[in-house]
Amino acid sequence: MKQIINKKTDYLELLLENDDGLTATEIEEIFDDTSRDSINAALRGLRKSGCARREKEEGEFRYWITNKGILKYDYLMKKKRDELERD
Repeated sequence: MKQIINKKTDYLELLLENDDGLTATEIEEIFDDTSRDSINAALRGLRKSGCARREKEEGEFRYWITNKGILKYDYLMKKKRDELERD
């Protein structure tokens, strides 16, 4: 189990690491103390911003990272590294 440290990067990283995509149920099993509502809101935001895509599978949506999501993740991680180097 993982704990969410940075909402913006953690969901993108999780989708990036899973080529088969993930459902909200699978994400709920990975992240400690994160409600289904929070997970669904984060996934909805990623999809609306074009960083994730979804397909319905057996009554639940499965999410994958998009090229835009990969670029966003890379940008956020570079920004984080730059901030750490300045400190």
